Amino acid sequence: MSKKSRRKAEQLEEKAWTLDAPGAELLSLFGAGTATASGETVGPDSALRVPAVVAAVRTIAETLSSLPIHVYRRGADGSRQRDRDHAAAKVLDRPAPWLGPYEFKLRLIFDAIRHGQAFAVAARGGDTVRELHRIAPGGMRVEYDPATGEPTYKLSRTTGGDRTYQWDDVVHLVPVPSDGAPVSLISLAREAIGFASTLEKHGARLFGNGARPSGILSFADKLSPVEIKNRVAVWNAVHGGGRSGGTAVMDRSASYTGLTLNSVDLQYIELRRHQVLEIARVFRVPPHMLAEMDRATHANSEELGLQFVAYCIRPWCDLIEGALSRVLFSEAERDTHFLEFQLDDLLRGNILQRFDALNKAIGGPWLTANEGRAVENRPDIDGGSKLNLPQGVAAPSADAPATEQPSNLRVVA
Repeated sequence: MSKKSRRKAEQLEEKAWTLDAPGAELLSLFGAGTATASGETVGPDSALRVPAVVAAVRTIAETLSSLPIHVYRRGADGSRQRDRDHAAAKVLDRPAPWLGPYEFKLRLIFDAIRHGQAFAVAARGGDTVRELHRIAPGGMRVEYDPATGEPTYKLSRTTGGDRTYQWDDVVHLVPVPSDGAPVSLISLAREAIGFASTLEKHGARLFGNGARPSGILSFADKLSPVEIKNRVAVWNAVHGGGRSGGTAVMDRSASYTGLTLNSVDLQYIELRRHQVLEIARVFRVPPHMLAEMDRATHANSEELGLQFVAYCIRPWCDLIEGALSRVLFSEAERDTHFLEFQLDDLLRGNILQRFDALNKAIGGPWLTANEGRAVENRPDIDGGSKLNLPQGVAAPSADAPATEQPSNLRVVA
């Protein structure tokens, strides 16, 4: 660690709030939210009650959590080889005795999306990381050196006081960079989310027990409460339910006025669809993955899936790989090892396309049969480790005579 990074605490910059002015970021740590123009309060917890939001968050988090992360060693010639025996590989396979890799990644990604940051601290045995422990965002405070930007982490203890961690002991995910407090995707989209929540509640009120009546019965004469009740009961018995749409016969003192939906109610479905698209834009999730199929077709669904991998999942992978590498590898190992998410399953396409591509690759001079079988997780076969040369091309014989160099040519150094 550099001398500059060892400066005293007065050199560190810390963001602070008070209970009188807590700030949106502090409220988000406690699950509270910020009021929006639509009147809805949107926070990390309330946002997940909007179907499009919880669908987008789950799509991202569950997709990433299901992907394995492998450890690779770099070769001097630029090649790479998977290193299954590295300590980092064992930690990624089992971050803690009570926690599997899927659950570990799922919690971190949910934290990063909802709160704008996620934390996990390393438990070491000597210099080797043995476990990773997820820390709730509200339990960790980050201080930055104003000169270098190097972070120092303060973990609040339940017994009081703080425990200090340096940057190489904390996995810190920050999907949206900022100069101050963390900014979450939910806080950036709170107006769109608040409007979607308002529309959903409006629809519930419109079609629930307090729904708008279909019409009004008016009587010229003043009626007692008992007479009103009786006439409404008779009307519903004659014209309600499956008998609606028939001919109504009114007595001389009665009239019926039907009620129609206003312009907002008539555009209700279109408005809800628009908000689904707005939320999809924020999270970079294709609308068809949020069950908005208006523009999805069989022809473009696969292409939309590839765009989801390229523009949504891939940046998350880079973020997580970098955060984990800073903790799981020593300074020397960062030159020889790296982490990589395995995206092959997301890019596989349908079975006919895969098999056609493998057949062409194995039939060509660059992929053996066993390498092709490994792509489909199938065992090797005898004789499957030789390349198939193109038709009409023969492999050179080991004892073939060397071609003589013409005597009139010279090799110039």
